[in-house]
Amino acid sequence: MQSLFECHPMVKKVLGAAGYYIKKGVYPRYPDGRPSDAFLYVVEGALVEDFGDYKLEIKKGELLYIAKGSTFTLSVSQERCGLLQMDFLLDVPEDTKLKSDLVKPYGGRNIEYLFRTAATAWHMMHHAREIECTAALYSVYHEFLNAGHSSYFSPVKKQKMEDAAEYIDAHIADEKLGVKQIAAAFSMSDSYFRHLFKEIHNISVSEYIHKRRIRIAKNLLQFSNDSLTSIAKDVGFSSLYYFSSAFKKEVKMSPSEYRKRRQIKV
Repeated sequence: MQSLFECHPMVKKVLGAAGYYIKKGVYPRYPDGRPSDAFLYVVEGALVEDFGDYKLEIKKGELLYIAKGSTFTLSVSQERCGLLQMDFLLDVPEDTKLKSDLVKPYGGRNIEYLFRTAATAWHMMHHAREIECTAALYSVYHEFLNAGHSSYFSPVKKQKMEDAAEYIDAHIADEKLGVKQIAAAFSMSDSYFRHLFKEIHNISVSEYIHKRRIRIAKNLLQFSNDSLTSIAKDVGFSSLYYFSSAFKKEVKMSPSEYRKRRQIKV
């Protein structure tokens, strides 16, 4: 993945996002080369992609980057394989060839949420769908790079930090949630936990908690009818005032305005 890390390409355009199943079988794909880049995330089963000079076996919870221009054969040995996919174009020099590759990202539930958010936005056909999909795509791209960046850490340390991220999600309503509580839960000193978390997740603990609170709040605003006060409490803000202030600073609009623009009418 070295070429991908060195280029740090920008997303030029999002072309689509979807979830689907592939039945058991062998499928040659794109004999003339794939017309766009893509991220694939496996939510059920496994598959093998044969690029000719190398093969990649993708299992549940793994994230695959497929480079534009790739030709490959896709094989599924189980009855079916469940995939989430985002197609896009990267803005990179024409003479720079990116290689398709695979990583095991951390916080798998967050990756799946990003893909499903993008797929929902894309199929709703609302005016901001490309913006929302691009935001999700950059988050997935960050996780892809971060997973490769932290590949030198031991599996035990990686798993502990993934568990720490899940612990944060499980205790997000606790307004006093912080380093001391989380570090104690994993039998680590505050300083070591803080250092290891940032090394692996590429973000500080406090920033991660804040961004997760805002992301979960956005989801609740869009997909629930809970009151703003209830949502503020559910994501760990001591008052509606502090929630509204933090949300507006991060999202550039108030919670009520965000809900009005994004909530799906059933």
